[in-house]
Amino acid sequence: MGALQLRSNKIPQAGQPAVKNNSNIANRKCTPRNVVAAVMLFLFSALSPMHAQAQRGISIPADATGQNSPSRGIPNLFDTATARKNHIVADLPTFAVDYGLSERFTLGTNALSGLSVFVWATSKNDVVAPVPVVKLRYKLINANNWSAAVTGYTAGTRLKTKAERSAETQQQILFLSAGTLNVAHSFESGSAGFSYLAGQFSATGGKQQDRGYSKILKTIHLPAIWWRYSFNAAVEHELLLTTCTSMSGLELNNSARIDTTEPCFGNRYIEPALRALIHWRTSDQWLWTAGAHWIPNWIQPFIPLAGITFTADIFSNQADSE
Repeated sequence: MGALQLRSNKIPQAGQPAVKNNSNIANRKCTPRNVVAAVMLFLFSALSPMHAQAQRGISIPADATGQNSPSRGIPNLFDTATARKNHIVADLPTFAVDYGLSERFTLGTNALSGLSVFVWATSKNDVVAPVPVVKLRYKLINANNWSAAVTGYTAGTRLKTKAERSAETQQQILFLSAGTLNVAHSFESGSAGFSYLAGQFSATGGKQQDRGYSKILKTIHLPAIWWRYSFNAAVEHELLLTTCTSMSGLELNNSARIDTTEPCFGNRYIEPALRALIHWRTSDQWLWTAGAHWIPNWIQPFIPLAGITFTADIFSNQADSE
């Protein structure tokens, strides 16, 4: 929940005339909620031309590596792709949104995250807790059929929970950070690559000097190899093999400390996971995806997957459209 307390409006006393204030907006204080609401409103109005711009049939050229696959220009967790400059990429059902700041920089977030921040900033009550999510990708190499990209992810929120043995409320801070290194080599009919992810999740309750202080810390390392084969300019097949090498944990409860090591997938500490996908591009704007995850020792080994990705050109100069 938000940590800010709302100001109560003063009610005139009996016999005292009510004073009508016509300068309510001018006298409003600049609180963090008002600032966030203004920024969200600006972004919404700035992105409004997106639909009109998307109606133009803009062809997507191959990148500097020579790859011309159906999934080009769509940044995912395990690849080196970046969104094209001045293009926005939206994905369902993950609700991921990416924007191409330049040919090398891509800024991303999540639509549900933006909605939670907007509701928190505009509501008078703490209806939802804001969950800001930020992603930034930078392409290190993009030449001679080789490409490499580094990506940073961060997300966090603050909740209010009741203490176990008292009626007092306690704040709990959840924070997630991760980084990936993706390297790929493209060839005439597809590409192959290697990815490495390192992430950390923490949950902190109370203050460190308080008696009810607690903290949980989880660290994960996830390498992966993947291969994509393009049947033609519209259809592409993808195979990905990954495994969690380790997931270490740390639990603090007042003065007690517990170090743990847990398996990531299934019951074994090193458990493979396989993903197979088919990408089908029906236009410059739309990409359809279907496939499945396979994790041997899970209760449900096969997990079906389906998604749709939309790409639109926004903020383009007149020279770009010619």
